[in-house]
Amino acid sequence: MSNLNWNLLFEKGSIIDLNIKTWHAKTKITFSDLGIDNSQAVQKVLSLGNHRLIPSKAFESIVSAINEAKTTVDHHSINFSLIKGARYVPDAQINVLQVKLNAVKMRHQEAVIDFLNQYEQTKTLHLPLVLEALRNAAQDETTAQNAYSRILSQYPTVEELREKFNMTWAIYAIQGAKSQAALEMIQNETATIKDVIGDMVKQLRSELAEKLSSLLVLTSKGGKLNKKSYDSTFELLDRVSAMNILGDTELTTQIEAIRAALSTVNREIVGENFTATLSSVSAELQQSIEQAVQQAEENLTGLGKRKLNLVPEKMPELAEAMPF
Repeated sequence: MSNLNWNLLFEKGSIIDLNIKTWHAKTKITFSDLGIDNSQAVQKVLSLGNHRLIPSKAFESIVSAINEAKTTVDHHSINFSLIKGARYVPDAQINVLQVKLNAVKMRHQEAVIDFLNQYEQTKTLHLPLVLEALRNAAQDETTAQNAYSRILSQYPTVEELREKFNMTWAIYAIQGAKSQAALEMIQNETATIKDVIGDMVKQLRSELAEKLSSLLVLTSKGGKLNKKSYDSTFELLDRVSAMNILGDTELTTQIEAIRAALSTVNREIVGENFTATLSSVSAELQQSIEQAVQQAEENLTGLGKRKLNLVPEKMPELAEAMPF
């Protein structure tokens, strides 16, 4: 029986779950709002949807911070396929990720505060546009005014809005089963663990293969490698190397081959040797996946043992919301 279990995987990392709470500022326009019968005949020719209560431009700074948080987490982690939305963070990445997320959270809070300060003014400027749109769509003025009144009721107060925005995250390790029944259950989950490990190995290889494919397409068009693509390739190599905690030696070998090729390439005139190297690396990444997964399993079973349960890591403050 295989001794592969969750304990071994979480000797080298943890799960992070980023939670974003936001107000989407939308309400649904219904047929009754416009005084139109919701018949099958009408549905065939008219489709009603959501209407913005506040212009999207007012949320740009908030959305920017949210996107930055997601990008930051993705950069320092691997997808953890067993739990939807969760990411696996190697231990060596935890501290730097914490620092970056705290900084992003401060920017998010500042953006939310600025939005709240401008909320009433933004709403006042937007409402005439809402009324005009309803007048153009409704059958008569009374219907338009009734719809307008309903939409007005959808606007929260500033105090209510404060509760609709937040950015939090929790970091967990899988630890701690103590009962014999739980231990027996763990032993029966070897196949699931193998699937998760396989997904992690394949994700890193896929990221690298996709980058190589884009480089080959780029260089085939004009024979040049622009600085942006050149620099982003090195960034990806650094990321994949940092995430390769399962010990995929073939991946390490191919990363070094790409680094060597990039360090000698003439970006203005990309030669056949460079493209041949990229093509060779892509082929190797595809051919040795199963061996890499097997290697990852063997590497893990050589680690120390821990017990199994979802418990917070030693940084509980990361999961706490910071009040406005």
